[in-house]
Amino acid sequence: MDVRDRVEVRIRLQPKSTDGLVFFWGALKNGNSAGDFLALYLIASQPHFFWNLGSGIAYVKAPSIPSHGWSSIVFGRTGRDGFIQIDEGFRHKQTSPPKNSHLDISGSSLFIGGVRGVTVLPAKLRPLPRDFQGAIEFLSVNNRPILLTQNTSDWSSGVSKMEEADCGELDCGEYGRCVSRRDEDMICICPEGKSGTKCSEDAATQAISLDSPHTYLAYLNTRTTSQTVATVPANFSLELRTTDQSGMLAWQGKLI
Repeated sequence: MDVRDRVEVRIRLQPKSTDGLVFFWGALKNGNSAGDFLALYLIASQPHFFWNLGSGIAYVKAPSIPSHGWSSIVFGRTGRDGFIQIDEGFRHKQTSPPKNSHLDISGSSLFIGGVRGVTVLPAKLRPLPRDFQGAIEFLSVNNRPILLTQNTSDWSSGVSKMEEADCGELDCGEYGRCVSRRDEDMICICPEGKSGTKCSEDAATQAISLDSPHTYLAYLNTRTTSQTVATVPANFSLELRTTDQSGMLAWQGKLI
């Protein structure tokens, strides 16, 4: 995926504490004290999005989210313009310092729920609380889901699957499990490779629990450029029903 000009991160979480590092993706330089990065923190229950494009750290914050309830957070930036949004609420915006407008983090490490050491973080963020406690059931970057499993990550510590709740009359099928949303309704959460109301369709999502200090998932050497992705062979399978004899079915390419 290419995040140099634009990046949008979507995450659905259930915090059990008011503070902690939820997401960090960065390429630090100068003795691990500076460099381009993206970070999402909870500070006194308020989500804070920090980013640096090489011209200085910027941040924008959103209103508080409830502990022990599910919330969806969207954050990202286009050029120097950053934003953060909770559920379907207001989109809060801020602009980073002038000069640089590209994000250079290709090949850097992506951490979820914490980091493996304080030196991974920029110096100005190190005093902030690092240990997120709670659950994360979905994460995507530029509409590409990230599989939240220890098997798909390069490093992990203290991460486990979420415990199942009492489903009552809700039927999640053979593969699904149910969790309580922030409005206390039950919904089905499907394992990796399944989706739908009864988890009978293909997908890529799995909820994880981070219930103790020093827990995290790490994805190392994360590639971000479209050129890297283009070198990977891809096979596509398509099933369709049509009422016409002509028309474009699929297209992949780069506009110049």
